[in-house]
Amino acid sequence: MEGLPKGKVFLVPDDGWWADSYRQEAELLGRLLGPDVRGIEHIGSTAVPGIR
Repeated sequence: MEGLPKGKVFLVPDDGWWADSYRQEAELLGRLLGPDVRGIEHIGSTAVPGIR
């Protein structure tokens, strides 16, 4: 991600931004990688809505 200091970790409450960010990145990657890509998956803690 742009603008974050290298070597820093930030913990923030879930605000739904991650889901929108994933969708935008998945759309961009899909266009860049083309039709041979079968899927792009969102994994990790940010993929689980409401996780605490």
